[in-house]
Amino acid sequence: MEAHVALALPDGARIVVPRALHFITPYVLEEQGDWFEQDIHFVRRILRPGDLAVDIGANHGVYTLSMAQAVGPTGRVWAFEPGKGVRQLLQESVALNAFAHVKVLAEAVSNREGQAWLSSSGHSELGTLSEGPAAAREPVTLTTLDSAMEAEGWPDLAFMKVDAEGEEANILRGGQRFFSERAPLVMYEVRADGKFSVELVDQFAALGYDSFKLVPEPGLLVPFRRGDALDAFALNLYACKPERAALLAAVGRLVPDDADEAASSSAALDLYARSQNALQRPAQRWADLQRSLALLTEAASQAPTPAHLSSLARVAAAAGERVAALTALTTLLQGWASPQALAAAGPHLPALPRFDIRPAGVDAAVWFLAAVLEAHEQMSAHSSFYAGPPALQRLEMIHRLGHGSPEMQRRLRLMRMRFPAAGAA
Repeated sequence: MEAHVALALPDGARIVVPRALHFITPYVLEEQGDWFEQDIHFVRRILRPGDLAVDIGANHGVYTLSMAQAVGPTGRVWAFEPGKGVRQLLQESVALNAFAHVKVLAEAVSNREGQAWLSSSGHSELGTLSEGPAAAREPVTLTTLDSAMEAEGWPDLAFMKVDAEGEEANILRGGQRFFSERAPLVMYEVRADGKFSVELVDQFAALGYDSFKLVPEPGLLVPFRRGDALDAFALNLYACKPERAALLAAVGRLVPDDADEAASSSAALDLYARSQNALQRPAQRWADLQRSLALLTEAASQAPTPAHLSSLARVAAAAGERVAALTALTTLLQGWASPQALAAAGPHLPALPRFDIRPAGVDAAVWFLAAVLEAHEQMSAHSSFYAGPPALQRLEMIHRLGHGSPEMQRRLRLMRMRFPAAGAA
């Protein structure tokens, strides 16, 4: 059996990964057919042919390859990946796709030039830099953004991804001239070792960059300020200068920091429907979505009916409030009464968008439960890779109900392969 396999991404690019389900990236791609972060969909939407982009911490290249596909041969992508083994796979992916406009660089970006040591603890996605050698560490070359800008002759960039497992602050320190002279939209990781590093919001602000968070379903960036609540599942924020924010606002992808539009007093479901209208201004869409979420939260707190909880889970997920969505779904499942009660749930939003057009068939309660279970499975972890054998029971039930998506079938297959004994039990 070959040690590696080429998998297709939704945009048509192909990525070479280990043929091994005990590694994070191949497992997630086999399971979901894509990377688990909502950000990947947004990045594919905002990049245009001819754009220039940089990927710091490219790893296997999910973002690098999607960025390259989006910008096309008239654009350029620079991908930094210091780990030798994973970098070789990335270079294979670049060659497989004939992406001559991608340059893979073997350095780690930090606040100085020189050498450091890279440790991945068995997973290349979790590689961290350290000052001294030790077992399971490899020496890597360090560079800075300022040095790379000079060496590569970067003009202004449209986009930069920074995912360096806690090295982000040092990257900013080594890029003072870059951030002063250039104005990309920067997607930066704010979670490392399970902890949020919102101090980066202040560091970007000192460089003249405002921060934003992604609202997944409408695909909008909305202002994020130091002290704002951040969903526990959120991994990234975005930063850009006012001129880049204005460009993104002009194409309907960003709500300006000074936007102040009152929401309508319409019902929560109407407000949600309005928020999905791409012809509306981004600020109004965000206001409608916020108001819908507030009304449903209030309704669920007063009378947590299945209809309210299902709608709340749907709208909270659309707004990027994954913890609130998961809480609503958990409450619904814990308070499960009877299928007959759910069949008469009244007007509501299914827990997942795809159920909007999926016929309920002869048993609306089964259809309702299938949507709730699948939404809970999707939201309870970034991937079943992290869930372990207990997820098998839920996946088996989703399968038996008959409304499961292809992704749920893939998850079930992968979990049965990983935990055959648990599946047999």
